[in-house]
Amino acid sequence: MLFDRNTTAILVLCLIATVVLTATRTRISSSAVPALVARTVDSASASDPDSPAWDEAKGMRIALSSGGAGLVRTATVRTLSDGELLYILLEWTDESPDLSFKGPYEF
Repeated sequence: MLFDRNTTAILVLCLIATVVLTATRTRISSSAVPALVARTVDSASASDPDSPAWDEAKGMRIALSSGGAGLVRTATVRTLSDGELLYILLEWTDESPDLSFKGPYEF
């Protein structure tokens, strides 16, 4: 026997609870609410980071790390979709930009 009777009963109850909560769309925590929704636009707008569509996309600030002394580094995340692909734009302040950038494949 793989599981004893008590373990099997607990697993069955968890499965039933999962099915009921899913079927009734009951949220058990506030984090279950989607906080970032991708707006659908054409693929040309979504693939161009300078497109006005990105300015209209709702952004969400996320913490990247704690820099100590109460300083928290953050980034803004925006999402768009063309109905097939999900496009994600991350923006953050870079205190030490590398101005020698030559292309996406050169580091």
